[in-house]
Amino acid sequence: MSSTDVFRIYDRFGNFFRMNYTKGVLYKFETNPLEIIGPRKTIFFQGTFYSYESGPGAQKVVPSLPILKSMITRQFALALRRNGYKFKGDYRSYKIENEISHPHRDIFSIYEGFEFRTVLINGQIFLCIDPHIIFDFNCSIEDLVNKGIKPGELNDFSVSYLTEDRKRIDGYLLETLWERNEAKESILICKIKNFRDFIEVSEPAWSVFPEARPEVIQELLNKLNRDYDVIGLQRKISFLDSKTASRDRLLKTMEIITQLQKDVFPLRFGEFEVNIEIEPIIVRL
Repeated sequence: MSSTDVFRIYDRFGNFFRMNYTKGVLYKFETNPLEIIGPRKTIFFQGTFYSYESGPGAQKVVPSLPILKSMITRQFALALRRNGYKFKGDYRSYKIENEISHPHRDIFSIYEGFEFRTVLINGQIFLCIDPHIIFDFNCSIEDLVNKGIKPGELNDFSVSYLTEDRKRIDGYLLETLWERNEAKESILICKIKNFRDFIEVSEPAWSVFPEARPEVIQELLNKLNRDYDVIGLQRKISFLDSKTASRDRLLKTMEIITQLQKDVFPLRFGEFEVNIEIEPIIVRL
């Protein structure tokens, strides 16, 4: 699509892109096939396992559109990871090289990324792309104390922490304080309300990271006496203050989908090949 064509449609822009695919079969399993086939080739849909690879007890099926959409979503996410994309949550993705420069990278990073969904409309599968700014926190609670914030000022915001087996758990920071361990050494501890079990846990401050929300980042920068407008930066790069916001978002969306076409498509799995049309579709619901 030429730049002229892009500007002709921007005032009626939709961020849906049609996914075209070759027809094929999947395999339905009555029992869990993950140990034999593996999770990358398998989805669990409405109580049943499906894979594009056969195995013991498999039944060949022509998938319904909802099942196929679920498999395409999984393969798209896996293809993103294979091609160097990182994830923040299940549906927000970015590349490290798309980091935005700013003077406080010791505290946080910010990336130009996108949020995606696959949707089923009128018997067709679409990829929906929404440009999204992604924040990431680069220092732990212990790092913030070492930089000058008093432990008593670090509370009342959401955090995540790493368990001994490297699992990341979300929670709410109740208190940060110094305690003595069994060896009588002073260690910095975070008391957290665990969102998984809703119990209070104590975790070493080096393993606890603030939630990377602009408001939290701004507050912590203020406590460090760093004069920087995080919210203003977010508004600027999110086109919130732009007089041509619709056109700007269109151009960014087209940039993202063009890059995805190069990096990720076609998706190939089993008998299926999935391609993407890079001209946005105006969906009439």
